Amino acid sequence: MSWILIRGNIDDTACYRRLEKLVKDIITDLKTKSLPDFVEGILSLSREQSLINGKWETDGYTLQLCWGGPTLLLYTSGYISTSWGRDFIEARITDQEAVAILKELEEYLDLLGGD
Repeated sequence: MSWILIRGNIDDTACYRRLEKLVKDIITDLKTKSLPDFVEGILSLSREQSLINGKWETDGYTLQLCWGGPTLLLYTSGYISTSWGRDFIEARITDQEAVAILKELEEYLDLLGGD
């Protein structure tokens, strides 16, 4: 498995299964799409930064890939959070190729942002 469940809630089994598939699909997209193509699918993103010795350092990004039903957030630190109604999944990506691509994605987003 390319991810492990940290926590989740099942009210509707069919809905929860769709969320599980969504998590798998996002990891597959991350591994098979080019970075520009993957970034094209981002609805919004936020950049987490820390001020260190008077200079802003990027800690990571949160990417919103779906909104509404379902909602999905991908964190470049290797986490995925998805929900639909009261069903949700919070997971850690364990696929090492996908984790490495997330680091490349951070660097790519830094370049786009002017760092």
